[in-house]
Amino acid sequence: MRIKQKKENLDPKQKSIFLCPKMKSMQKKNYISLSTQNIIIVIVALSFAVSVAACVSDFQAPPQVTKEDYARAERFLGWNVSRYILNGEVTYEWIGESDRFWYLRQTDNGKEFVIVDAATAQRQPAFDHEKLAQALAQALGEDVDPKDLPFERFVFVDNERAIEVQVDTMRWHCVLGGMCREAEIRHIRRGDLVSPDGKWAAFNKGNDIWIRSMEDGAEKALTRDGEPYYGYGVATGWSQWKVRLFGSDELVAPVAIWSPDSKKLLTEKVDERDVLDLHYLQHVPEDGSVRPQLYSVRSAMPDDAHRPSVEVVVFDITRGKRTDIPLRGQSLIGSDRVWWDTDGGQVFILPQEKGEKTLRLLAIDSVTGAVKQLIEESGKTFVEAGALYWEKPDIRFLSSGEIIWYSERSNWGHLYLYDRKGKLSNQITSGNWKVREIVRVDEKKRRIYFTAGGRERGEDPYQLHLYVVNLDGSGLSLLTPEDADHEIRPNSFSPSGEYFVETYSRPDLPPVTLLRAHEGKIISTLEKADISALTAGGFQMPEPFSVLAADGKTKIYGNIFRPSTFDPKRIYPIIDVIYPGPASIVTNKTFMGALYGWVRPQCLAEIGFIVITIDGRGSPLRSKSFHDVSYNPLLYSGTPEDHIAGIRQLAKRYPYMDIDRVGIHGRSAGGYSSARAILAYPDFYKVAVSTNGIQDQLGAAPAGWHPASDGLYPGDKWDEQANASLAGNLKGKLLLAVGELDANVHPAHTMQLIDALIKATRDFDLLLLPNRTHFLDDESPYYIRKRWDYFVRHLLGAEPPAGYEVQGPDKVK
Repeated sequence: MRIKQKKENLDPKQKSIFLCPKMKSMQKKNYISLSTQNIIIVIVALSFAVSVAACVSDFQAPPQVTKEDYARAERFLGWNVSRYILNGEVTYEWIGESDRFWYLRQTDNGKEFVIVDAATAQRQPAFDHEKLAQALAQALGEDVDPKDLPFERFVFVDNERAIEVQVDTMRWHCVLGGMCREAEIRHIRRGDLVSPDGKWAAFNKGNDIWIRSMEDGAEKALTRDGEPYYGYGVATGWSQWKVRLFGSDELVAPVAIWSPDSKKLLTEKVDERDVLDLHYLQHVPEDGSVRPQLYSVRSAMPDDAHRPSVEVVVFDITRGKRTDIPLRGQSLIGSDRVWWDTDGGQVFILPQEKGEKTLRLLAIDSVTGAVKQLIEESGKTFVEAGALYWEKPDIRFLSSGEIIWYSERSNWGHLYLYDRKGKLSNQITSGNWKVREIVRVDEKKRRIYFTAGGRERGEDPYQLHLYVVNLDGSGLSLLTPEDADHEIRPNSFSPSGEYFVETYSRPDLPPVTLLRAHEGKIISTLEKADISALTAGGFQMPEPFSVLAADGKTKIYGNIFRPSTFDPKRIYPIIDVIYPGPASIVTNKTFMGALYGWVRPQCLAEIGFIVITIDGRGSPLRSKSFHDVSYNPLLYSGTPEDHIAGIRQLAKRYPYMDIDRVGIHGRSAGGYSSARAILAYPDFYKVAVSTNGIQDQLGAAPAGWHPASDGLYPGDKWDEQANASLAGNLKGKLLLAVGELDANVHPAHTMQLIDALIKATRDFDLLLLPNRTHFLDDESPYYIRKRWDYFVRHLLGAEPPAGYEVQGPDKVK
């Protein structure tokens, strides 16, 4: 006969014995074969006894989670980074138009500002820190530590004889070696949008847009016909709600863009008259009243008949002329999809198309209002203007009128050169790799500097490198060859273009900040990050890994995080931290991002888990076909099947990973995916924490969180993607956490899933946080602790330390 004993029915102590390394063969077979013949019975009994005896020596008692474990986890909260890592992120600025820059250097004793001459690599203090501290102390009326000056940035003025700094809300002018006084500032008011030449400020008065002379304060109305929900330069109701939530003055700057010559102002007339209201209820008003406060904002959902639409208007300030542009659509100002040419003669727009299957580049004559299409590209799925949807399009206009255009028409993101009439001249880059960002264009030498990933053999394809290539496609050169992710910032290059500053790192390689010549030669190592405070308290480097996707052939990538107290002889539960795309990835490729990025996987690892992040098919930054997996419907984004396949491979690779105890956590889109995972794969995922999850894409406001899948689901696909449709599948432990004032994902998402779970008579847990928004990891230490507690209790099988208080940023010195 066969006696089959399932591990799922064992209590934690029995399971810890069953999972001891010396009984892996029994774990795989999952049964004990017996024979009716005595000799076989004896042999099996003896064999079993020997295995049990061996296992007893390795017996793994239920883990004890202590306050010390939680304290170690706190080290990896974002606001604690400067306590444990020095020079992980270096702040720097080039000085004027020179090839000199200053940077902020962190030391064991504090911080200091250093000036570097890029041509000679010579460095010196930016100023006398002692004298500046004395001058600031006298101005502020309080002590100032010269090794911890109360600012992170400064600006040289008066031919570098003085600096201006911001201390709290005040700006100070400090003569080097002399006194500090309040800086003379222009009379800029809240809500002002100041012109590039500093002579004008545009602002909203009610639902109209006005301008004010910065010289004499004279005001002039540009419009007078604005009305409620149909105003000029006003933010949409959803955007205004976010401003109110985060404590900003409601007099926000108008939604507008000045021309480079300060003569014209581009703005939008926003029509929300037929848009439906979205309601929020504040149960604990901050004024102390007991009556709940209702807030209503205009905000559309994907299947609504009416959405906000805008009319584009150009005002010529000098001539007093208004030009109405014959375009209607969604607001684009502020999304980097609208910009002026250098002389203010034209405006260029990339209209947002429903489904994102077509990308058009339009040129608008700012005088006549005439609209001309320069380039159009269409496809069956996403047609995007850059590597990541929410970042600045990789499109540049040259003074010659030529256009650098980004396209994935070859299945990989590359650059193409068009002439001023919109005719293709040549392809600039090519190959099975992806351009990520245009950094700099040297028009005189007709060269373009850009970052890309996937070109260097044997490397993680997400790692960024800097390259240069001629506009005709010749002379491609790698400038940053180290096997790492290279951070190139918008201000990396010197004004002359002869030098640049960069930082390279990996999840398992601390940051190194370098000064290089434009051709890539290293001039100076500015700083190497000091992580000794981390290692002194115990620290396991994250491990980048690759596995195969569920299709058995596509390589996918991620990071593994282990506790500082890691013991390979123990068996650890696994937590999958997920964010599905299609607009972002979850696995950070830099050291600082991997440890201190917004998903903070190392925190969970520290309290007794193996934590992984992984980017499955459907996420961005790979080939177009890789990304297209998530195109309509979003339920396939990030492919949970890929996560499961990857975790199974890792568990075979590392025997200390317990494939029978897998949890998952995500927020926002990741909140959708974590709930989806435990509902769609209840036999694999045993515990889930879903935070502020978009539980139903149909309820996403404002009008969908990614336009490529906004409103394109046919018929019953909307029902299929909603997590409520799978509520009856829940077997494990599910915590739903939500901030009641979440402007990104309305709390109704969570409530509607709760309703489905109740109707299905399923048990779940809810954490509703009053007066909290979308960013619970930054707003609520209580939520952080409750999430840790949930995984400790239900996945680790232990009791968390009672009454532990996570120290928020307001309590950290």
